[in-house]
Amino acid sequence: MKVWQNIYVPFNYFRILNNNLGKIISFFLDTCYLFFLKAHFHTNLIPLLKNALF
Repeated sequence: MKVWQNIYVPFNYFRILNNNLGKIISFFLDTCYLFFLKAHFHTNLIPLLKNALF
C-alpha cells in the first residue's frame, strides 16, 4: 500500500487543472487507487477469514 501511496501522491496536481482532461485523469487515478487499495485489503482479509473460520 505504501508503494501505491508514493505513486499516487505526485499525480494529485492533475486536480488543479480545471479542464475536462484533468478531471478525467484524476477520476481515472482515483479509480485505480481505490481498486488497488481494495485488492490489497482483500488479499490480507481472505487469509485472516480462513484462519478464523477453519
